[in-house]
Amino acid sequence: MSKDPAALVYIAQWISATNGMKAEFRAWYFDLLLHQFDNGSVPTDLDEMAGICRVRPSEFERFNQFVDQVVNQKFNQNNNQRLENDFAKDVIQKRKSYKKGKDRSSAMGVVVRYAIDLGVEKTTINLLKKHLYDLDTEDIIKLKDKEKLKELVNHLVNQKVNLLIDIDKDVDISNIKDEEETFEKSEKLLSIVVDPETLLSISDLEKQFENEVTWKESLCRNFSEVRKGFNMERLENYLEQFFKLIKGDGEECKTVKDAKKHFNRWLKIEIQKTDGKDKTNTEVFSEAMQSETAKQFKFK
Repeated sequence: MSKDPAALVYIAQWISATNGMKAEFRAWYFDLLLHQFDNGSVPTDLDEMAGICRVRPSEFERFNQFVDQVVNQKFNQNNNQRLENDFAKDVIQKRKSYKKGKDRSSAMGVVVRYAIDLGVEKTTINLLKKHLYDLDTEDIIKLKDKEKLKELVNHLVNQKVNLLIDIDKDVDISNIKDEEETFEKSEKLLSIVVDPETLLSISDLEKQFENEVTWKESLCRNFSEVRKGFNMERLENYLEQFFKLIKGDGEECKTVKDAKKHFNRWLKIEIQKTDGKDKTNTEVFSEAMQSETAKQFKFK
């Protein structure tokens, strides 16, 4: 994995950790933290530390004070006889885990897109997705080689064919139905747990959105507060329109996360455009009776 080009600094923690610290001490402390972010640890040798902090000869006495007052308090020696700041170490580990997960999702998305471009059937695409979830990131990246991807797809297809051949011909029809239902449930489960950063075809996105019940219920609650009568049926109609539009725009792939953001923005605009146009007569009359003009009259 390549080095992270950024260092994550938490402002509140930085202010708290350097409160009352001299300006040059703060600068040297930051230099050492950046060195740890870049290299994983800091050397214990005083001259090496001074080189990292670009200390001038005239500043060496103050730098010794900095080592006593700051370095010895905020850094601990690890098993390799090097220094680590515990908070920075924790941030680095979390950042590595995040990047690893993102790299994995990105690689899976690319491989699936390549398979779609190769004309692989939808049922085989689903088998491919299941298979990718069981692979390490390095093995997924290897499948960006389209020849290796073709070999894997052929292997998955052959596995499926062999499974069908091995099924007992005298098996009860109800058992076949149970197998189909189990497969459908597993397909639905796969759709539910798909990584939001994974690229999906627009058709797969439509299927994924069918199962995003919690997200849709949340949208209904939020929009019903500003748009009376907004319900699940209307939301489904809007989703249908949305997917027709992005298909018409020629979009082929999108992540679940990006698709949701796109839909939220589009939905707000659509509701603003149609506000008042699809209200019932009762709603229109009720709002009219609450207007300032109506309040000037008294009905007996």
